[in-house]
Amino acid sequence: MPTHSSFSAPAASRQRRPSAVLSLYLLLIVVGLCISPSAAGKKRVREKCAAELGLIKSGISAEDVIAQHKLFCNASRVNFANEVLGFVTPWNEGGFKTSYYFRRKLTYVSPVWLRVIERGEGTGEGQQVSGDFQFAGLDVIDSDWVEVISEPTDSNTRTLVVPRIAVEDFRNSSKLESFLTQPQVFVDFVSQLCSDRGFHGVVIEGIILMVEGVKQTAKSWLKSVGEGLQHQGLIAMFVLPPFNRLDDVDLRVPFTFDDMRDLSSSIHRFVLMTYDHTLGRTPGPSAPIQWLERIVSGLLTPKDPSTPPNAASQLLMGLPFYGRTWDLSESRKAVASSILGQEIVTLLKSAPATLHWDDQAKEHHADVQVSDGTVRIYFPTLKFLEERLELARRVGVGVSIWELGQGHDYFWDLL
Repeated sequence: MPTHSSFSAPAASRQRRPSAVLSLYLLLIVVGLCISPSAAGKKRVREKCAAELGLIKSGISAEDVIAQHKLFCNASRVNFANEVLGFVTPWNEGGFKTSYYFRRKLTYVSPVWLRVIERGEGTGEGQQVSGDFQFAGLDVIDSDWVEVISEPTDSNTRTLVVPRIAVEDFRNSSKLESFLTQPQVFVDFVSQLCSDRGFHGVVIEGIILMVEGVKQTAKSWLKSVGEGLQHQGLIAMFVLPPFNRLDDVDLRVPFTFDDMRDLSSSIHRFVLMTYDHTLGRTPGPSAPIQWLERIVSGLLTPKDPSTPPNAASQLLMGLPFYGRTWDLSESRKAVASSILGQEIVTLLKSAPATLHWDDQAKEHHADVQVSDGTVRIYFPTLKFLEERLELARRVGVGVSIWELGQGHDYFWDLL
């Protein structure tokens, strides 16, 4: 993977024809997805989709999940017309393969590669220093993947690559203030990066940007960054910080209708982290649908009826492709931990389990007996996903997926 010092020519000047290396890279992705690694030569593409097979229902069994989770009906037909953003991470190679194979269903894909951090004592590999801060992660950019994922499809559509840049690890408030008062430095860096690497913009994430005492300065910075990138023909998205739990009705909301309205002309899309609702020691749903409804409504609907609503099309509602698990043993009760799709299947195979549907939260859960106790899992299923896609259709918002490669392949029948 090339480092910042070996940046290639601007993407606009490159011929978009894959080399022999890229062609092999592409072939390996397709073969890896079409052939099940657990069943030699068994095809994973089936003729009928999940809806035709009656799999989208609350009354499913563990056996249904085990038998069907790796199968899907097509990689190209779009069933969800609104925008879809998918995140991929360097620690999950499957996400990169999935993003390529199902790219026709993705409007945007965001590799989680880059960070803006407080400047340290030295500059490591893949870092670029600017004043009191530095950009990190340049050494893990996969240029081959960027080139193949950006190739136009046979329908002449193209998935836009917008890497996430996390603003984090600022322990010195003066250095964070220095960073936020220099939006043009960030714009110049991103513009050059996008030109050199073939990106179409960036997704900006930083919980620190919305804390008390920083928020107003950060909003001005976001507005300047968004406008600066717009002038370069690039887009800026912003990941909104986590919202309050359903039972925290009296706590202040970190991002409001007015905040979205103030930034709507400069920020292309707002990405919601509408997952991880229940993280404590008491098990509960990861993304209860009434919580999603409340958050989306609060961002789009003004308190004053004479004020126009915010544009629903600018909002991407977060969908988790992973689950949460709790150890129910009294002696070892712990906070929730994440569990990925294949791990869910392994757990369901390990012991008989009955799946229960929470009709209020619209989410499945199950208790599974393990060698030294009982584990409870809340996890996404086809019914879980369909309920949230229907909400998105009804309201007019898009969706963002955390993350590609973590969930089950039959989810793609709905997207």
